[in-house]
Amino acid sequence: MHVVCSQLGNSPRIAQQSYLLVTEDDFAKAAGVAKVMVMEAVANS
Repeated sequence: MHVVCSQLGNSPRIAQQSYLLVTEDDFAKAAGVAKVMVMEAVANS
């Protein structure tokens, strides 16, 4: 991580506060919600 931060000109602390965040989409993927939505869309098409 320190190499990427150095290349971007940020510190690891700034990286954690700004762009190393978990999104709602990440949670949905982990829970398998996206898979269920695709399966429902295929079934309804």
